[in-house]
Amino acid sequence: MGLPTAVRWRGHRLAWTAAPLWADRLSRWRQPSNFMRAPWVAGHRLPCYRLRHALRTLCRNSPLRALLPTGDARAATALLVNGALYVVGRRYATRSLTPEALVHAAALGMLLWASLGWAAWTTCVLFLVLGSVATRVKLAEKESRGIAEKRGGARGPENVWGSAAVAAACCILYSLWVYAGVATGSPVMMWCKLGFVGSMATKLSDTLATEIGKAYGRTTYLVTNFQRVAPGTEGAISAEGTVAGIVGSLVIASFGAMSGLIPATRASVAVCAVAALVATTIESVIGATVQHRYAWLTNETVNVMNTALGALLAVLFAGLFRV
Repeated sequence: MGLPTAVRWRGHRLAWTAAPLWADRLSRWRQPSNFMRAPWVAGHRLPCYRLRHALRTLCRNSPLRALLPTGDARAATALLVNGALYVVGRRYATRSLTPEALVHAAALGMLLWASLGWAAWTTCVLFLVLGSVATRVKLAEKESRGIAEKRGGARGPENVWGSAAVAAACCILYSLWVYAGVATGSPVMMWCKLGFVGSMATKLSDTLATEIGKAYGRTTYLVTNFQRVAPGTEGAISAEGTVAGIVGSLVIASFGAMSGLIPATRASVAVCAVAALVATTIESVIGATVQHRYAWLTNETVNVMNTALGALLAVLFAGLFRV
């Protein structure tokens, strides 16, 4: 619907010389809570304060309000930050994410920021950056040997959720507990955070172990019987890849501790790192034994299982060792 001929945009406000019926309608649309609903302002630059107020109103009245209980300001910030990064990513991040994956990544980012805040969001961004860099290490050589990631290493929507579905589930659980009135310092809230960090540490460990092992692994062995196999074989491990995976899990766990997601202690970092190591080892066993037997066991399905196991082990180890 176009702008009515009697309405003019003057800097920060609307001015009009319309009939009383139009004047009454426009005065109602100009109210802060209704301004964004006006169909004719869609193509105009709105003042920042009106945009922020509209986003806060949207978050407050949304049926998903239970998933965003941490404050309207944080939810509005999540929308603004991820929306801006989506626009930037459409132009500059095509080598890391496909256009479809960018949409899913933006939705994931909004969920992470609106629930666990900037710490969870930056943890996921750290994983994306390090994982993308590792994927592109010796990419030409990997492609010549037929063991490189498809699409030149660019991740699709299935990769986004295969890597972060469990982390997103931990964020949703955390938000639901907050909405239910559970204290943020209670054990169940810490379990959600440990599960989040454990799942992300597991996924980065798996990614670095796989990509660095393909690029620099001198000798690769099948994890079940230690027979030598070609790099890139499902279930194969190498010393170089294993070291890279351990470093990756320590990086995510340490960042989670420094950002306040988990306690800033050596024990909490060790719990997440050990959980990631155990989970990735079990994932290698699955890849070597049963993955090729069942069509539904795709790489993305195995990734979800892997990260879920890492999250559960992190929570379990923390309980056993009273971290």
